[in-house]
Amino acid sequence: MRWNDTASTATVNVSALSAVTIFAANPDRIGFSVSLTGGTSTTDCHIRYYPAATDDIPQGAAMLSRTSSANKSLFNQDFQMTPNAIYTGEISAITEAGVIAIVATEY
Repeated sequence: MRWNDTASTATVNVSALSAVTIFAANPDRIGFSVSLTGGTSTTDCHIRYYPAATDDIPQGAAMLSRTSSANKSLFNQDFQMTPNAIYTGEISAITEAGVIAIVATEY
């Protein structure tokens, strides 16, 4: 994928109470990535290709998850939009439980 020369990055707190917008609709978007911040968590975060206002159901196109096991195994801690399916609409997120912080970057 060819990335823009500029990117916008923000840390977003995501909870299970209600979905949040991580990226507003952007017709100029050519890519995005989301990743978990540091720390320990066993909460799963769903990345959704639709507006946060649609529903508060923990479902989505991708899931960020991490386990805090003794061997510090990490699973699906980042996600990138596929280059052959550029989506320019609103992107939202919601967790299974609790609150976690994610780093969201749009190109």
